[in-house]
Amino acid sequence: MIEKTIKINLKLGLHARPSAYIVSKLKGLRLDKACLTFKDKTADLRSILSLLTLFAVAGDELKLVLDGPDEEMAFKILNGVFNEKDNAVIYESGK
Repeated sequence: MIEKTIKINLKLGLHARPSAYIVSKLKGLRLDKACLTFKDKTADLRSILSLLTLFAVAGDELKLVLDGPDEEMAFKILNGVFNEKDNAVIYESGK
């Protein structure tokens, strides 16, 4: 199990496009648990709508919990997404 505090460095925060990107990248990974907690809300990382309910903006710190056989791979993906300051990876994927 991986439990870490992560900081959102996305310039525009956790909006629809990065949420969709996260969901698409985690699809097919074997995870028993994949969630983010911010303030009093917990979101499933495999649900765009769930992620959007966090209303997380640049600079916010969230608790990440991953559990399952592919947790390390999922962490690497998420670490890359949340540290992408100019959203280049996310916007390229939308082509």
